[in-house]
Amino acid sequence: MSKHTPGPWAITSKHCGGGFSRTISHMGVGSPIARIYGDPGPQELNQANAVLIAQAPTLLGWLKAAIKIMEELCPERSFTIRQVKAAIAKAEGGTDE
Repeated sequence: MSKHTPGPWAITSKHCGGGFSRTISHMGVGSPIARIYGDPGPQELNQANAVLIAQAPTLLGWLKAAIKIMEELCPERSFTIRQVKAAIAKAEGGTDE
């Protein structure tokens, strides 16, 4: 699997057929990474999903930094370290095994 589009990712919103469309892209320009469509009405859930997706590169970066610290300071937490490494591998297109 190829690497993901580097962050930061940004959200642009627009009205779309009576509802809203949120597009996540690199810095808010270029090809879309993801689109979220919502029906008219409360948009909190769609906005929350868009924000979570847009923050994925930042979260992945901090998780990688945190695991290095955990390995140095808390090697006895091997189960947790393995679980975090599996989550990172899965996020990068590998398997979680």
